Amino acid sequence: MKRFWRRNRNMWLLTPLVVGGTLAIVGCPMVVEQGVNEVFMRNNTFEPMIITIKAGESVTWNNRDIVPHTTTSGNPEDADFGSIFKSPLLSQGETFTYTFDEVGEFIYYCEVHPDIMRDAKVIVEAGG
Repeated sequence: MKRFWRRNRNMWLLTPLVVGGTLAIVGCPMVVEQGVNEVFMRNNTFEPMIITIKAGESVTWNNRDIVPHTTTSGNPEDADFGSIFKSPLLSQGETFTYTFDEVGEFIYYCEVHPDIMRDAKVIVEAGG
């Protein structure tokens, strides 16, 4: 069977296809890449919204969106937002990594899009 979609920058794209003189649009749902402790910034969301790791492990945020994003600890309303971690502005394809040494729950958001990219969480459990 012939593949009617193409892959570009790890995202499936819709591709026009003419079948029997009729134009059809075919595609495949976006494939979520599996990475070790990796969160993707895509479509103005964090994927996954909640990630669980062990103390001493790192999380890498990878911007796969067409617009810049940040990952900043806390809530935008908090006086101490960004006191645990704060990435620089990440353009498409850039990453930020932070190592979590303490057990707990750490919420974070995007400073560029605080109304829609918020309440994501890293849950850090005791190491084995």
